[in-house]
Amino acid sequence: MTGAFFSFTIIPSERPTYNDALGAVRVGWMLSDVNGSGILRGNNEFLVEAFGSGVFEGPGSFMAGTTLLLRRNFLSDPDQEVVPYFQLGVGGLYNDAYKDKSQRSIGAALEFNLQASFGVRFFLNESWALTFEAGYRHISNAGLARRNTGVDSLGGSVGLSYLY
Repeated sequence: MTGAFFSFTIIPSERPTYNDALGAVRVGWMLSDVNGSGILRGNNEFLVEAFGSGVFEGPGSFMAGTTLLLRRNFLSDPDQEVVPYFQLGVGGLYNDAYKDKSQRSIGAALEFNLQASFGVRFFLNESWALTFEAGYRHISNAGLARRNTGVDSLGGSVGLSYLY
């Protein structure tokens, strides 16, 4: 996956802009067969993500980490070529923005990463799919450091998936 996230805040003077471009690799395992009915019919998937990100606006220059994701794939037909999904994730990251003492958003080298995303996979054949995703991400140290207003951002990514 590759994409970008753009920070936002209700009170602009409280948080600096923190925008980044990311690259990620994910490995996933199907946890269940297709179940449920109606629009919730589908299956559950567990994914592990490793990511690296370059900051192009804001304090610091990079962050890197890992995220555990739980995804619900929505499947109405076993041969469906377009598969929408929703996922939640939690993880951790290392960054260098904490070194900039003029900002209060990121106060520690290790921060938590929480995210929620909607996506869709367009199957090219039985094994390959194009993936598009839009989501919300929160970065915070959960009050473990003195500086911790956190970073909230919205973004999107595109990727190529191989399913076996």
